[in-house]
Amino acid sequence: MIAGLLLLLLPVLAQAETAVVYDSTLTEADVRAAWLQQEGREVAVRFVSVDAIFDPASPAVLLGDAAAVPCAGEPATAADLDTLNQSVQFLSLEMDYLAATAALRDIELLLPCLVEVPGNDALSRYHFMRGLIAWHADGEATATRRFEEALLTAPLLQWDPRHPPQVRPAWDRALEGALAAETAFFSVSPGVIEAGTFWVDGRALDRRTRTATLYEGTHLLQWTPDSGAGRSWLVPVTGGQFVTLVARADAIRSLVEGQADPGVTAYALQQALAPVELQSGGQLAVAQDLDLVLFHEYDAAAGRWRLADVEALERWRRNGRTMRDVGIGLSVGGALLGGTGLVLALEGSNKASGLSAGVFEGDGAPFGERELLDDIAADYNAARERHGLGVVLGAVGFSFTITGVPLSALGAQRARAQQASRRRR
Repeated sequence: MIAGLLLLLLPVLAQAETAVVYDSTLTEADVRAAWLQQEGREVAVRFVSVDAIFDPASPAVLLGDAAAVPCAGEPATAADLDTLNQSVQFLSLEMDYLAATAALRDIELLLPCLVEVPGNDALSRYHFMRGLIAWHADGEATATRRFEEALLTAPLLQWDPRHPPQVRPAWDRALEGALAAETAFFSVSPGVIEAGTFWVDGRALDRRTRTATLYEGTHLLQWTPDSGAGRSWLVPVTGGQFVTLVARADAIRSLVEGQADPGVTAYALQQALAPVELQSGGQLAVAQDLDLVLFHEYDAAAGRWRLADVEALERWRRNGRTMRDVGIGLSVGGALLGGTGLVLALEGSNKASGLSAGVFEGDGAPFGERELLDDIAADYNAARERHGLGVVLGAVGFSFTITGVPLSALGAQRARAQQASRRRR
């Protein structure tokens, strides 16, 4: 009974969960404080560093419908691929198809580990040999599909007459099927092209369009950055899929600005939220560092990013204006009060200095002069009081000014921050 109740409550609890993603330009303490002030709640909120979404060790991430085959071995070179290709070729001519199949498997494991770009002919030869070996291992239908991949990778590939003629019909059918092959759409983000060269099946991607058409099959995608080691992705695709490679910096920038496309957004949701949270409507928000930490929240129903609480930010802006005006008032009032105090202090000091000699002489004066000297003493005391009052007013005015300057600066900063957020609405 209790277990059943917990199962019913779990989606509700998960739905209340909000993951707030923040960049390394901010600290979790800053983001937590800003969230609490702007949202007024911290219950069921989890703060996640962007490094937990996009691995710092991976300069780019593959997004979309297709999944890449990971590297499970040591880094490999184009020469390693040529050696294995020659081995498969030799074994197939010797009709040792079992050993040739094992060598093809070695190539499949090697491709995602390549740190160099092989020639397109080497890749097409690999696909051709896959078709040839498949004819013996799996039959003509599988061989035809493999031959189609070879032709779609290298359209000018020719039949090799050294191989058994009974395989030729599968090749001929592949020629016809390649003309009607389904396609997938592939693209890369600007940062990938700006930081290096991208290769699709051994051919450089057009830097102007940053897109390519991938025919159904397995493709080798590679990136050779201007600095650092090259990366490879072996990606099987089917017709109609969308695949994109996004530079880590591009993905982070679009995410924290609340402008991430569906691919980056879906990836961030999967990385930041648990599966049960995804199913029950868990929320994802990101923090952007301007003059003020702004929060963008993904609206799953509308399929877009929005500012999480514009009204709270507007209140922040109004508070900033009030702080600025109070600070200016304190600074101006303090300056006037301090100036008045300075004048009073100087006047009192000067007058007291002029009367001090007469006051001291009056101690031994005859009785007839005492009345006059008492008046001088009274004036002296009044001058001293004026001096004291001036010092107090000056100190108070100075403290007002010291308080008003940072208050007005902080208020102006908050007001400017809200103007920035309004422009982004």
